[in-house]
Amino acid sequence: MNKSKNSISVIDALLFVIASIVHQIKGPSQLVELKDDIDAIESLIGFSHHGYRIQIHCKEINYLCKYKRSFIPDKKKSIYKVYADISDNAPVKLKRFCGHERHFPKLLFSWFPSSTQREAAIRAYLDLLIKEIKTTA
Repeated sequence: MNKSKNSISVIDALLFVIASIVHQIKGPSQLVELKDDIDAIESLIGFSHHGYRIQIHCKEINYLCKYKRSFIPDKKKSIYKVYADISDNAPVKLKRFCGHERHFPKLLFSWFPSSTQREAAIRAYLDLLIKEIKTTA
């Protein structure tokens, strides 16, 4: 049986209905960026055999989702901004890739500490970087 890309299954429709009901129960919310006193940035530095350097940084950005209904507890949400500094003598393709920051959700279970979450985001960035290098080589 062929399924077109635009068709939805009964399970998809049921999940949509459940998500809609949960959204109605939770009610409206507001997202507020939390300003951290500690500006913790995880970094990784690499050097190539060709003499250029790449430094990859990851910063955790935290938000508080505040629900209007008092029986729904507020929830902290985090994303991880990963960006790189690269020396001028690096290949153009690598400089182009590193010229764009990437954002990742928590990639590990929520009980992992922030430093481990940032390391996971850097590893994800490296995975994308390696894939880019392999496809453009």
